[in-house]
Amino acid sequence: MKIALRLAALFAFLAILPGAHATDATGTWKGAVDFEGSSVPLTFHLTVAGTAVTGTVEGLPTTPANIFDGKVEGDTVTFSANTDYQGDTYKLVFKGKVSDGQIEFNFGTDDGSWSAMLTAKSAVPPAAAPAPSDVSGTWTGAFDYEQTSVPLTLHLTVAGTAVTGTVEGLPTTPADIHDGKVEGDTVTFSASTDYQGDTYKLVFKGKVSGGQIEFSLGTDDGSWGTTMTAKKGAAPVAAPALADVSGTWKGAFDFQETSVPLTFHLTVAGTAVTGTVEGLPTTPADIHDGKVDGNTVTFSVTTDYQGSPVKLVYTGKVTAKGIDFTFGTEDGSWGTELTATKGA
Repeated sequence: MKIALRLAALFAFLAILPGAHATDATGTWKGAVDFEGSSVPLTFHLTVAGTAVTGTVEGLPTTPANIFDGKVEGDTVTFSANTDYQGDTYKLVFKGKVSDGQIEFNFGTDDGSWSAMLTAKSAVPPAAAPAPSDVSGTWTGAFDYEQTSVPLTLHLTVAGTAVTGTVEGLPTTPADIHDGKVEGDTVTFSASTDYQGDTYKLVFKGKVSGGQIEFSLGTDDGSWGTTMTAKKGAAPVAAPALADVSGTWKGAFDFQETSVPLTFHLTVAGTAVTGTVEGLPTTPADIHDGKVDGNTVTFSVTTDYQGSPVKLVYTGKVTAKGIDFTFGTEDGSWGTELTATKGA
């Protein structure tokens, strides 16, 4: 009798061994099923407690769909989930075999009217994104434009991956930063500035390394670009001293064998130049887009000639003797030169 009882106990123990050694299906599993010629991705979030399986299925028409009647026996996991499709509710029954980091599922409607197969693989946690570089602070550098060094100062503020701030040194200054972000060691943003009466969007992309940022920058349409190295906390690159062009300047140019005298009344505020030009067919003509950069002064005026408005563009080099102007129509169809002396 005792032997019979011991054998019964042994058989009962052996009967529960498969449950005791049930495969651990806990985790996230991803796969895709073909439905009417389209690949439908599904994600299973499974939790195992003893032999009970709970969790959700993402990707069904009803998503996430809660798992019920879930259990694991040995290397087999089964469960059900309900989903709506075209106004009706369907119970889907899943049966999967776990092996080598994947689950081979057979599943379908509980009435057997539809079924499919799917291989779900254990989802590897995504690799941690590289920590964004610390680009907060003031960065200074300079780029070359038409053989002139143009200093820029970047004031950057970072919140998460978003970058805001200003750029100083462009024709419109300070220019607000837009669309700024930092990803790993790369920082990108844009800034808009006016140049010769038009507005341009400049796009900056910089690689951060060793306390400096190597920038490539240019217009968003790709028509112009350059590079610049900006260093953190460095003293701003000194801008060339601005020539003093304020006052009255007089000169004359030759037009169809006739000397045409001009008088320039110039006023400077910072780098901006305003004033008038006397002696053109429209006189006085107001100065527009005026600026002084180092020993160079530029501006434009509009005058009428033979019934049509003509825009004249002036570029002048300030020397000890005066301002050596080259000027002409903006389309380049006519041009000449003139030296203007101050107070003459």
